[in-house]
Amino acid sequence: MLSTSYLKIKVILLLFMLFIIVTAFAQPQTTIIDSVYTEGSLQAVIGYVFETSQYYASILPRSEYELYPGDFRLTEWPMGDNFNAGYRFYLSFEVLPVPVNYSIQSVVFKLYQYFCEGDSYSQTFPLFYGNHYDCMVNHVNYGNSIEVSDFDPFYYGTVGAISTDNTVGWKTLDITDEYIQDFNQNRPYSQYMIYFPIISDADFQFDNVRFGSLYFTDGQGFPQVVITYQNTNSDVDEISIHRKDSVFPNPCDNYVYISAGNQSKVNKASLYNLKGQSLKTHLTRESNLSEVIVYIDETLPRGIYCLKYTIEINGKQYEKSEKILKR
Repeated sequence: MLSTSYLKIKVILLLFMLFIIVTAFAQPQTTIIDSVYTEGSLQAVIGYVFETSQYYASILPRSEYELYPGDFRLTEWPMGDNFNAGYRFYLSFEVLPVPVNYSIQSVVFKLYQYFCEGDSYSQTFPLFYGNHYDCMVNHVNYGNSIEVSDFDPFYYGTVGAISTDNTVGWKTLDITDEYIQDFNQNRPYSQYMIYFPIISDADFQFDNVRFGSLYFTDGQGFPQVVITYQNTNSDVDEISIHRKDSVFPNPCDNYVYISAGNQSKVNKASLYNLKGQSLKTHLTRESNLSEVIVYIDETLPRGIYCLKYTIEINGKQYEKSEKILKR
């Protein structure tokens, strides 16, 4: 037999958990935070060989787990190992639609630094001609492909220094103005170049910083931008009272229902992967405007996806996002 005091404690704990859950769902989101990883098909490098004045450009293969701006002594160059080369890297981030009733509050550019070399000494920050130079980021436009001419691409301006020392960890840079500019100009990507101001000091030494690429081995240190959206809607009480929408089943197979409640209707829905890329879906509306079925491409692998949908309440549009697990 369970004691009366034990039952009372259990009831109190259950009521407390219920209160937390109800409170969380009752409150409108004042901010939304979204992360976008770099686009793999546009994650690129351009190298310049100092002695031969040759350039070469490439999209990074999946085996390339790092970005390494700076200069190197070439040890496997076809013409020998007495050559110096400088490398610049290029990243693209998809510009996402802003959720209804939200505005862009901040955007942060993030790279994970795990190693550096200066005059071939490990964990020494790069030195060019014996001097310290910061690793820089420029806001650029290199389009939908990479060419050797993009070594000096069309650029909108210098954002700032992404790394100034040998500290291991995340390096961040505010790119709010740059991202908003891309959004206002309807550009598909917000693009950046990572580089050192000195291409090479031709000393046959290694001077570079190593950042994780999209294929970084730890599965976490990917290049990314973190976008924070601020709620601009003052009528939060209406959201709290009427927003009783739900997504089910979750986990799901190849479809989910969105139910918006009796006093609202679902207007649209889109599915994204965790990189922020839009995925193919098919939407079927039930006879009741407050419910829709979202059919998910059955070829998509198992995993976590983000479902974003817009509901209409009393003529006003509200957007919500829900993480779903495809089995």
